[in-house]
Amino acid sequence: MKYVFTGLFITVYLCSFAGQTPLDHNIKSDTVDETINANSSMVYGNISIGKRPLAGVRVSTLDHTQFTITDQYGNYSFAITSSDTMLYAFKSGHTEVITAKHNFRSQHRVEIDFYLNASMQKIALKPIIYLYPKKEEDIKVTLKVKGNVTFTYPSYHKKWEVKALPNGMLKDNENSYPYLFWEANMVNELDFVKHKGFHINTDSVISFLENSLKTLGLNAKEQTDFITFWGPKITSNSYANIQFLVDDEYANEIAEIDITPKPTSMRRIYILFNSSPTNVFHTKQELPSFKRTGFTVIEWGGTILPNTSQL
Repeated sequence: MKYVFTGLFITVYLCSFAGQTPLDHNIKSDTVDETINANSSMVYGNISIGKRPLAGVRVSTLDHTQFTITDQYGNYSFAITSSDTMLYAFKSGHTEVITAKHNFRSQHRVEIDFYLNASMQKIALKPIIYLYPKKEEDIKVTLKVKGNVTFTYPSYHKKWEVKALPNGMLKDNENSYPYLFWEANMVNELDFVKHKGFHINTDSVISFLENSLKTLGLNAKEQTDFITFWGPKITSNSYANIQFLVDDEYANEIAEIDITPKPTSMRRIYILFNSSPTNVFHTKQELPSFKRTGFTVIEWGGTILPNTSQL
């Protein structure tokens, strides 16, 4: 089962931040050992889930050329070249972990423990819906989500019924809202759906998102809402594979929507991304432009995918 967020909020693995100890692995020691071959490092340690040792975990270099499997006690040990900088730990049904960059030096023995968890559900994060009628109007919105809705705001009872103003503000009795919000646990096998997308170094994510969202038709406020929600999640790692599900793809993969009265123009954007350093796409995605006319509806949300997601 998976979660959908319009706006998004989970990471597939916990990475280290500057000055903080990562929660999914711990480099416990790094000492000289002249018995190790030159230009090699010996890496060893233990992998656990909770306080229980975890057997059968594959530990490897990022290019997978050097690897080992943990024993029944969760222990592992193998030699890597001193030019390697990161390690990867994975077992089916559990979260994967990629270490922070480390300077593996020749003839050094490095102890690294990993802490895995059960696989996270994919969540539809913060899908939010903006309504912009040409005049103040009563509007009904219903959703058919490919998952189980876990939270809405304002409350959703088979439908939303709100009074919408041309500036996008929504009224429900005495309360006002800037948009409609929902989240859900996804039940379909949500993953990248085509061979077109983007692989970026995340230090460029702000300009990348600004340019992409402008092309897709979001205004300045909507772009700011999107970037301030997704930007920190994407930049928590060095790389990202990113794909946008737009309009019909959003309806087919995430949720169908019905709005009365019918909008003149509607743009729905759903971001999928993972933090793999490997580009999983064959070509760059071409993003369709969008022109706002009449009663306009904008929706955006997204999901963080595991690094095992591929086409």
